[in-house]
Formats: sequence, C-alpha cells, structure tokens
Amino acid sequence: MIKDKIVLLGGTYLNEDKSDTPLGEMSGVETTANVIESELRGSMKPPSFLSMAFLQIFDGVLLIALFQIFPWRKAFILSLPFIVVLSLACSLFSYYSFSYWLFFAPVMIGVLLTEIIDKGKDYFKKRYKGKVEETYQELGGHLPSEK
Repeated sequence: MIKDKIVLLGGTYLNEDKSDTPLGEMSGVETTANVIESELRGSMKPPSFLSMAFLQIFDGVLLIALFQIFPWRKAFILSLPFIVVLSLACSLFSYYSFSYWLFFAPVMIGVLLTEIIDKGKDYFKKRYKGKVEETYQELGGHLPSEK
C-alpha cells in the first residue's frame, strides 16, 4: 500500500510545532510535505550564463546611453531609479521573481561610478587646460623659454 510512496510521520505536539508560512500557519510535518512536493515538481532552472551576460551588457549599455543623451547631473539623478527599476525588471525576466535584483545592480553601479569618474576627469582636464591658457595669455602669448 505504501510502496513507491513518501510517508511522513508527525503530529501537532500540543500546537508547539506550528510555524507561520507564506501559506498560513502550518505544522512541521505540513511544512516538510510542502517542501517535498515542491522538489518533486521540479525546481526552477537558473538562467544560462549567456542570457545573464547579455542582460548585464544590455543594462550597462542603456546606462551609458543615458549619460550620452542627458547632461551628466540630470543623467546621474535619472540613473538612480533607473538602476533599481532595471535591476528588478531583469530579475523578473530571468528568475520570474523580483528577489534576485541584486545580481544585476552591481554591474550598473560599476558603470555609474565609471561614468562619474570619467566626467570628473573631463572637468579637471578642462579646468587645467583653462589655467594653462590663462597663464599663457598672461605671459603675452610667449612661452618662458621664448623670451
């Protein structure tokens, strides 16, 4: 009668073996039965390396495009909610759940930091070039070695 069946033995133990679960309050044996049933149905297959790499590259390119389209201050302000929304969307697309968003956020945060550093270098380069030109004009357009 129980050949090729799974048998679980348990009880309520004076209601001391109750746990709150997303499905409501359950006894320990009911929780174990749900876990076994989920495993027998098959767990979710993780996305392939190729699809994860494609999504990471896609996210990075979109973030870079944001900085190319808008001025850097506006792009920075827009990028913060953009990272959150895009991470959640990629998580939902890959895992059918919002809970894996943290797999996608670090790459976009790295792209954001790279863009900020790049804009900072451009700012200081332009500032340095302006100082050099200003000093050159003060010297009457002649380099010190030409006098």
